[in-house]
Amino acid sequence: PDRNKDSFSNKDTFVKMPSSLCQISVEWVEPKMWLTGFSVGVQEMHRKASLVLEDAVRNIYTVVAFCAGKKVMKLYKIQLERILRQSIYYSQLKGIAFGGSQFLLFACNAFLLWYASTTIKNGQGDMSRVLKGYMIFSFVSFALVEPFGLAPYILKRRKSLVSVFEIIDRKPKIDSDDASGLKLPNVYGTIELKNVDFHYPTRPEMMILRNFNLKVSVAVKLLL
Repeated sequence: PDRNKDSFSNKDTFVKMPSSLCQISVEWVEPKMWLTGFSVGVQEMHRKASLVLEDAVRNIYTVVAFCAGKKVMKLYKIQLERILRQSIYYSQLKGIAFGGSQFLLFACNAFLLWYASTTIKNGQGDMSRVLKGYMIFSFVSFALVEPFGLAPYILKRRKSLVSVFEIIDRKPKIDSDDASGLKLPNVYGTIELKNVDFHYPTRPEMMILRNFNLKVSVAVKLLL
């Protein structure tokens, strides 16, 4: 029995490993397809089409003088037709690729389920063990590949995240929640600032106020 179990485990691994690698490959490609979009180069073509209208508006007097309005619209229409053809081509191409990847993904799951049912039917393994192996090879591949697919984009934004958390975790020199300190018995409302230097903590090289002096009397409104 132990020898049969070992042979079953080896056979199970050889069958499920390629399916799991196929699932991981599909899940790796799909996020890149969604992030790059289904139309490639359309933005550049839109820019070229906009240049036609920009030139027409810039030389509006020449266009009107030579009655070239219809010609300009014809050129703009030709540019838009190129954009439409390219958008349809790339959307269909990537749609077919996406559909094929989805087919491979679910075909691998269907194959694993078929193999599991055949294994149980032939008495080569009990149901709990076979289903446990299916769950491990099938669902763990989803959980593993999702963070790895977005890892390059996370690493690119890591520096900005570090600076954001530094600002959040920064402890100011003046604690607004600190109740200790001198409490004045009388407050007259006059504010006077002398030789104030100020810059934002995140940009110390940019001085906002330098040797700033200001005096605001009682009942005077001042907007800085």
